[in-house]
Amino acid sequence: MVQPVGAIIQIFLFLLGTILMVVAYFLGSKKATSEEFKLITIATADFTTIMGREKADHWEYVGFSTEGPTAVTVLLKRTQ
Repeated sequence: MVQPVGAIIQIFLFLLGTILMVVAYFLGSKKATSEEFKLITIATADFTTIMGREKADHWEYVGFSTEGPTAVTVLLKRTQ
């Protein structure tokens, strides 16, 4: 039994389109970002200076805890 040429071409184009769509999806998908965390203890007087330096290095403030009136512990996160 001989298949019509049009049907064979249609099946071939469908398979080719499906393969190209899967390839395009995986090439365009973003890879999972990795995250780094850092815990630092800073003297209260140096807080603004050090946090400005960390912010310039792409560290984001997540949370903090005070250790009395003279020190602050800060949790920082950097997403790459």
